[in-house]
Amino acid sequence: MVYCTANDVRLLVSTTLEDSELEHFIAQASAEIDKRIGAQSTSDQAIEKLCALITAYTIKLQSPQVEALGDLVKIDAGVTLELWRDEIERLYRLYKTPIVKSSEYASIDEEARYPG
Repeated sequence: MVYCTANDVRLLVSTTLEDSELEHFIAQASAEIDKRIGAQSTSDQAIEKLCALITAYTIKLQSPQVEALGDLVKIDAGVTLELWRDEIERLYRLYKTPIVKSSEYASIDEEARYPG
């Protein structure tokens, strides 16, 4: 099951990749989400955002980290990647299953607990 579309990814990153190529990366991002937090609803917009961010992050990693636009202007993609990574981890934390800890008692004495 996939959680976002090629258009969702294109809202985050400009790319010359075809939709079929983007769909391959989207499938990988969706599989990562399933492995890390389990299957989710395809209508959950936070999961859609998470999938699009993971996919955009993967695509951005393949492009140069610094691009020159003319003689004086340079764009540093490292800051964008760092912000996206932080947002990806924040979204994962929203879905993290809380860990239930057991009590310190090894057993419960039912007779003492419910006398009578």
